[in-house]
Amino acid sequence: MDPQTSDQWMTVAEARLKEARSIQEQMNASVGPAYLSGYGVECALKAYAAGNGGKARGHDLVNLVRLAGLNLSHFKNDAWFLSDWAVDWRYLQRAEQLPHKPCECVKAAGNLHGYIAKQLMRKAKKRQRRSGQL
Repeated sequence: MDPQTSDQWMTVAEARLKEARSIQEQMNASVGPAYLSGYGVECALKAYAAGNGGKARGHDLVNLVRLAGLNLSHFKNDAWFLSDWAVDWRYLQRAEQLPHKPCECVKAAGNLHGYIAKQLMRKAKKRQRRSGQL
């Protein structure tokens, strides 16, 4: 069953990124970290959409950015990851087949997750202030 709330999606996102980092440390030339880090970002984007009362589906990160109500320009130097990551990376046999090094993917995914988490916290604080003023 898919996560339903923003917090549930972020919990999954953090787990996938933690796994990606762990594999990266043990198997530097593996496709796994790059692939898992993409799923971590996917879940973070779905968390952001859920935090806005929406529901985002699919695995296309650029489309999920749009569905979440964000813009690629928000992600500055790491937007390449959103454009380049593909669910088809799961079929790759070697890291050399990736468009970027796995360590670069994991780093970019961590930055993207951090940005999304920060924006979610800002939105939550804003909602709390509004509900306290009512």
